Amino acid sequence: MVPIDGSKYSIIALQAAVGLAKDYYAELYIVHALMPHSLPASFSAVSNGTSTAEIYEEEEKKATRSLDDAVSFAKKQGVKAKSELLRKEMSIVETIVTAASDEKVDLIVIGTRGLGDFKRMLIGSVSTGVVTHARCPVLVVR
Repeated sequence: MVPIDGSKYSIIALQAAVGLAKDYYAELYIVHALMPHSLPASFSAVSNGTSTAEIYEEEEKKATRSLDDAVSFAKKQGVKAKSELLRKEMSIVETIVTAASDEKVDLIVIGTRGLGDFKRMLIGSVSTGVVTHARCPVLVVR
């Protein structure tokens, strides 16, 4: 399983996951977790009269395109892949961990983010949460 969000590090994680899936003849499960309450509503969007629903709809379209691109990339590498847009009212970490458990995945490959505050200098909060709560091995790539 590889969770993606369009960031530089999720693309690196996707590349690593595709390589592993190819080497081990595994199917790749690509997910994007989208929570309505966690969407960043930019000041400019709100001041332009854009509703939260419109922002969510746009984010959902971006996520779907990102998943389609990821599956296409995997298939071009000869890897069988499926994707899912996860729309849950729980935390992103809980959504990823629950999906991994439900799908009985063998490994989660997740990207880290850039340096954050002092507590999370090495890996980001989502990565840390997935490592902490997943019931399967987790590979964090930089």
